[in-house]
Amino acid sequence: MKEKEFVEIDYIGSVKETSEPFDFTTGEAAKRYGVEKPVVIIIGAGHVMRGLEEEIKKHKVGDEFEVEIPSDKAFGPRSGKLVKLIPFREFKKHDLSPYPGMRVDFDGLPGRVRSVSGGRVIVDFNHPLAGKTLHYWVRINRKVTKRKEKVESILELYGLKEFRTRLSKEKLVVTAEKPVPEHVQGALKVAIEEHIGLKMVNFQQKVNQQKSK
Repeated sequence: MKEKEFVEIDYIGSVKETSEPFDFTTGEAAKRYGVEKPVVIIIGAGHVMRGLEEEIKKHKVGDEFEVEIPSDKAFGPRSGKLVKLIPFREFKKHDLSPYPGMRVDFDGLPGRVRSVSGGRVIVDFNHPLAGKTLHYWVRINRKVTKRKEKVESILELYGLKEFRTRLSKEKLVVTAEKPVPEHVQGALKVAIEEHIGLKMVNFQQKVNQQKSK
């Protein structure tokens, strides 16, 4: 696989130590969660972790392979600097009662409460898989070459759902069921220009005909 190619893959990612799957497009876990669908990635765009992308580049369409990815090429090593003491009063300001295992977000940095003792709350801001060696099974299904499918795969990579596209030689119009936030629109326009070559990208929301009447 080469840089900037669009590739459809299936994969199952698990923690080597426990064999517990954490990310998947196929298999029993994908069926159970209703997410059994291959994904399209762009080689070199950072859509998968570095160690996995490096391995995908070594293969071709139709290949199935397994690979172990060390933490430094996955979610990074654990850092003691990311385990912090947060005063209990900071939680009270937001009307929160912290408890062990609680997920929190401080200034955009996600973490998990490790312990609560008196006025002391210890929060771990390491990624849950930091320091873990991961195991991946991957199948490279096909290359994506059609322009419209490339565009729609980018939209899906950025989390858009229930949308329609109208694509011409020089312009793309995306009609979404829900408003697309400005920062997401900006990121999409940059990605679409870089990977598709389109500079004119417009977003609009689908009109509810019943309301409009």
